[in-house]
Amino acid sequence: MSSTSPPSRFRWEDVLGVAIDLSKLADEASLRSSVSRSYYFVFNLARAKVGLVPPPGSPPQPDAHRKCWEAVAHTFGAATAKTARALREKRNNADYDLFVPTIVRWDWEAKSAIAKARKIARVL
Repeated sequence: MSSTSPPSRFRWEDVLGVAIDLSKLADEASLRSSVSRSYYFVFNLARAKVGLVPPPGSPPQPDAHRKCWEAVAHTFGAATAKTARALREKRNNADYDLFVPTIVRWDWEAKSAIAKARKIARVL
């Protein structure tokens, strides 16, 4: 990106729309991605609200998620952070647990993740 490029119009708020669109598809990959996008929508929204967005080009922050939800608990309450941590667990399952020992209703998980993300966003 050159210094004369216009600023990006990307907004994390738009990612929830992507999650909703993906939740309407029947394939497992789309439904898992819906769960993941729901989490990242609210995680990045929360990071901005609590002032934990790293400068562009910063190296990855290994404790970014934990620090974010700790700050959310302090600023917005433990219940909001608890909901966010539960959503993160769903995201971890969606992204990394390819062989789940029990049957997962990914359509339900996607709808649940979207509802949790909306609930958290309302508090933030």
